[in-house]
Amino acid sequence: MIERRHYVRFEVNLPLKFKDLNNDSEGKGELHDISAKGVGFVTDRELSPNTSLDISIEMPNKSEYLCSKGQVIWSSKIDTDKYRVGVELEKIDFVGLSVLLSMQKII
Repeated sequence: MIERRHYVRFEVNLPLKFKDLNNDSEGKGELHDISAKGVGFVTDRELSPNTSLDISIEMPNKSEYLCSKGQVIWSSKIDTDKYRVGVELEKIDFVGLSVLLSMQKII
């Protein structure tokens, strides 16, 4: 399989919250990976491609959030009521991303 990603993905396990901007509903998930351009997470909600999201990732110190807007690129059912979701981020706070990764002892 040919790798099409242009940015390195870092494995992380952090809680996240999201707001579906298409229907104004909210959900929770578990972040699995993050890069400068996207995130992958697991949730109990089925999210269709092209769904616009506001995403808030809880920082490891639990006192701050890394927030971004993004669009669902793909979603795949991985278990009963569990979906793996790939989101392309519109833009990300690189300082916040750096802090998140250093708190996870990744960089």
